[in-house]
Amino acid sequence: MVQFYKENRKKILILGSTGSVGSCAVDVIKNNPKLFYVDTIIAMGSNVKKLAQQAIDLKAKNVAIYNIKHKDELERLLFRKNIKTYFGQRAILDLVQNKFDITIAAISGIAGLEPIMAAIPNSNRIAIANKESIVCAQYLMFQYAKSHNTEILPIDSEHSALFQLLNYSANAEKIIDSINIRKLIITASGGPFLNFEQQALCNVTPEQACKHPTWSMGTKISIDSATLMNKALEIIETSQLFNVPIEKIDVVIHPESIVHAMVEYVDGTVLAQLSAQDMRISCAFALSYPQRLCISESSPYAFDISKYSKFSFFKSDVVSKFKTLPIAYRASSLGHAAVIAMSAANEYAVDAFLKHKIKFTQISQLIEYGISKYSHNKIHSIQDVLSLHNEVQRYIAEYILTQNW
Repeated sequence: MVQFYKENRKKILILGSTGSVGSCAVDVIKNNPKLFYVDTIIAMGSNVKKLAQQAIDLKAKNVAIYNIKHKDELERLLFRKNIKTYFGQRAILDLVQNKFDITIAAISGIAGLEPIMAAIPNSNRIAIANKESIVCAQYLMFQYAKSHNTEILPIDSEHSALFQLLNYSANAEKIIDSINIRKLIITASGGPFLNFEQQALCNVTPEQACKHPTWSMGTKISIDSATLMNKALEIIETSQLFNVPIEKIDVVIHPESIVHAMVEYVDGTVLAQLSAQDMRISCAFALSYPQRLCISESSPYAFDISKYSKFSFFKSDVVSKFKTLPIAYRASSLGHAAVIAMSAANEYAVDAFLKHKIKFTQISQLIEYGISKYSHNKIHSIQDVLSLHNEVQRYIAEYILTQNW
């Protein structure tokens, strides 16, 4: 019998361990202790009890939380556990510069960008589930990763599916010539309001918007799914990850959420990737690539296609009432700054909606305002990205205050 020692296993850093994707990654790692061990976990939110329990269960060496107000509680929960605790942005940026085999980037929103960039030179692989960082940083992130020979693998189910279908290598060098590809297709469930009339959308509440019909996700991405902004971000993310023109990327509505992506070739062949609605599957693939991994050694995952009596697909124009998909194509055509403005305005608008400051339908309006004002800014660095992102959010905040909504 082979004896496994810590030095034979992959050393893992988890950015955003308490969120939905981070929690899935924790499950996969806990069920595969012979392959991985978690050295450091980091949380940006306020779920201190969950963070502390994860640290204990994973036997992590280091644990950090962004908000320093949670210092006393976290230290109390980890008292005498032989786990070092850290607090605040500076401490987090220092921690991620330690050496890791794999960094799981699961922090939501633009808050994940700086830790990801700081981790790139010191990680062999970045397994990323942060749409906003890829959308906003674009080539700046990929060039930086290439210069350090760091792999970037997607965790989002749609992009993981495309990664597998296209037979890419982890350094994003294509094996299949894109000339043979007619279209990349990502699927969308349609969210909780797929069958709502336009007028009814004005009155939906944050609680309704967070009740996704098929996926269990964090608050921000749940609202993005309800507006289809998550697909708008994913269109641009697909273009950046696979170096494919945005005109070759399409979205279809697939309420069952079993087919995650398809590739249509010029000869009419369509390849599709299917799996259950379980983010542990794509987390496991990003961790174990190029091998595949049972997400649980005790109960290997089996997908029984016979349980599904039908799959349904609709053109994305059936949800034109949400307006976000056309926004993505327009922002991309306008350039890098417009895409940053789109993401920044959406992030602020979602927060405003959750706080009952605006209506659901006003989210897309605010995104359009942000794009129209900031599409001509020049972007040369990550600092430019962050500065523009902050400026857009200040503008949207001021704009909301001037409106009689």
